[in-house]
Amino acid sequence: MSRTVLLAAASIVFASILCTLPLAASYSGRDLILPVAGHSAGADGRLFDTAFWITNVSEQACDVTLSFYASGETNRTPRVVSLRIAAGQTWFRDGMDPALTGSAVMGAVRVQATQDVIATARAYSRLRDETNARAVASSFTAIPTQFAIGNGESTLLQGISPRDSRYKVYFVEVAGEPLTVTASLVDPEGRTVADKRLYVDAHMQLATDLHALFGDAAVPEHALLRLRGMNGDGRIVAAAAQISAESQDATAYEMMLVTAPRNFMTAGEVAAYSLAALAVLVAAFWKRGKGLKPEVKD
Repeated sequence: MSRTVLLAAASIVFASILCTLPLAASYSGRDLILPVAGHSAGADGRLFDTAFWITNVSEQACDVTLSFYASGETNRTPRVVSLRIAAGQTWFRDGMDPALTGSAVMGAVRVQATQDVIATARAYSRLRDETNARAVASSFTAIPTQFAIGNGESTLLQGISPRDSRYKVYFVEVAGEPLTVTASLVDPEGRTVADKRLYVDAHMQLATDLHALFGDAAVPEHALLRLRGMNGDGRIVAAAAQISAESQDATAYEMMLVTAPRNFMTAGEVAAYSLAALAVLVAAFWKRGKGLKPEVKD
């Protein structure tokens, strides 16, 4: 049997399997969520603000709409700001725009564009008399809404280390419908330590922390947070921040992104491709056997 025939048959089988597997995700998209953004002043005089980068990664100019989802509110008609970004260019702003946030101090920003973009928010703080050179900060990469989880779906967040840090969690509903979510504290062995149910309303950004979720539950030295949609038609994006107890420096943790297959195939389609590959192999062996049969002379 020729090598070409074998390679062709193997390629058919491999392609049928590959097309059913999740593929690596890209953070570029036309509908993205920056899960936390805000501007406020603390009682100790510390200022909190957010810097934004939005880059048009396409070869055409694009129109961008920024929508602000105020924390703890049902944002049926969020405040919006419109931008236009040329091909390959980046829009940058250091500080929240009051035209976008209104009187709210914290929330999430939805980035909707007519071409593919990438976006990042840098949430930082500094004392009033300090420059940005002394700021402590953490950056959150925008998450495409296609990765939001809904009823019956789940995701994971890493980074819980209660001995020397606080842990903040941010939920953003993106489908315009409510969703009940079960948050589970999971130890490194995969065992569930505690559960808490949360209600996230339509277009709401919900910010909470580990103590608010689980009270006095014994938190392992290192743990994860599992989120599972339980009831409702909403879909949520989530992120978290581990905040050092003394320095107040923060590390961002994004939700696990589970990508959908690029070309989903049913079990029947996989079986059909496998049978086709088998038929190629059988035909090749039959032709080979026929070709080796000795010639009979009269």
